[in-house]
Amino acid sequence: MEKSKRMSIIVVGILLVALMIGVAYVASVAGVPPISSITQVSVGQRATLKGNITSVRVFKKGRTIKISDGTGSIDILIWNNLFYQIPQKASLIQGTSIQVSGEIGSYKGRLQIKPRSPFDIRIAGAASAAPAIAPAVVPATPVAVPVPVTTGKININTASQSELESLRGIGPAKAQLIIAGRPYATVDDLTEVKGIGPKTLEKLRPRITVD
Repeated sequence: MEKSKRMSIIVVGILLVALMIGVAYVASVAGVPPISSITQVSVGQRATLKGNITSVRVFKKGRTIKISDGTGSIDILIWNNLFYQIPQKASLIQGTSIQVSGEIGSYKGRLQIKPRSPFDIRIAGAASAAPAIAPAVVPATPVAVPVPVTTGKININTASQSELESLRGIGPAKAQLIIAGRPYATVDDLTEVKGIGPKTLEKLRPRITVD
């Protein structure tokens, strides 16, 4: 009888431990809801979301980073003064998995989440690296290799500061702003950089590319 009572106590104890673990798991999952659960009703509330970066749009005062988790998507609004404080800001590119906390907002009917601190944005997984390309085998018999035709244009997404400064009207300060505003989808996005207007862009257009 005593032995049976002890076994019952042990079983109850095991069940309680399992129940506590289950509750803790549900609480952790509930802490990061699916993006699809965020609606206009959520505006003004604070939330934590997780997803993969699908696009980055840069404008004069900041940038919007769109993330998706398979159930929906939302824009992250990051002002420049906050962006430059993020330790891993260079990793905020397409394909990177991130977790973000902030207040839910709405702009022109589009839902946004607005982090307040650089620590509200955490890198959860790096973008997949491109597969390594095996070196070409050099044939024993010399063959004629066509010489690629160069356009002479400067890629504003990859150019160094000195290369950017070689452009007419671009000094050290503007070159730094161009680098900080990367990536650019088209050369027209360069007008988002402070000090570069439509007239300056037209002068630069023959010399620049994003390809």
